[in-house]
Amino acid sequence: MAQALGMMGSDMRRFYDFALTGTENQVPATLKGRELGDLTIHEFKGLVDIYSKLSNQAIVDVVMAFQDMCRKEWLRDVGSNPLRSQVLLLLATRWCRFCENFNMEEETIKKELKKFLKWMEKLSNKEASTMATMILAHFEEIPEPFHKNFHIAVLKHVDTSMKLLEQIRNRGVILEPHTSKPTPPPKPLEQGGGGWREGASGSTSSKDRGKKPPKGKTCNGCGRSTHLVGSKSNITCRYLIHNHPDGNRQLTVPWKDSEKGKAWAARDKIVLPHAETLSGEKFTMPVYLGNQKG
Repeated sequence: MAQALGMMGSDMRRFYDFALTGTENQVPATLKGRELGDLTIHEFKGLVDIYSKLSNQAIVDVVMAFQDMCRKEWLRDVGSNPLRSQVLLLLATRWCRFCENFNMEEETIKKELKKFLKWMEKLSNKEASTMATMILAHFEEIPEPFHKNFHIAVLKHVDTSMKLLEQIRNRGVILEPHTSKPTPPPKPLEQGGGGWREGASGSTSSKDRGKKPPKGKTCNGCGRSTHLVGSKSNITCRYLIHNHPDGNRQLTVPWKDSEKGKAWAARDKIVLPHAETLSGEKFTMPVYLGNQKG
């Protein structure tokens, strides 16, 4: 047990120290008056089981309690903050422990987590709502055991997002909203066929949601029909050249089939928006000069 104490967090050690000395009526007679470091591993496991059961006694409606716990802990630990793996790891661990303590069935867990994601979609935290939308799009594809793999899917999403944001920062892209004055509208594209116009200001125009591009090939990077990216992995898309954080960089994957394309489609955007990001941060494209592709 002495070796286990060395690996135990200070909060956990303090909790069971208090349990042994302050709640003697709840522990077996063999443990009364004992020090935590004197217990065997088997005795300590019994102590953990006792306090897990004690915390469950007041809960009548397990399903409602689970849903309530998920929402309250999310608002408390995440709120409007960026998603971080460390926080999600703690939440996943606590939620799994709750389900195991109450012997919740996989189908019940799946049903309640789907409700939780739909609730999350309505949050003002755009990073969280986007993640919820993306996971819901593949919710039925999560393999068994569902509960474990659901949390792994969430953690992988956050881990990937954190890596991409770090790469963007390393490239010198500033993620604060741009406050400069808008420049005059640029000239229309001179390639014909697509007819897309790109504004230079930070506002979102109808081009981001408007009519679909003509049938045929479109850019794998942004979904527009004014240029092509993907056949030979050649980057001719202004959005990728200027490091838009939500462009599709899997260049051989069509925009509509890409992770980014599906996420924007869920927000009723058929192409990559000019001045928006999935995280809610503003993105400002350089002024279109009229003599370059994209």
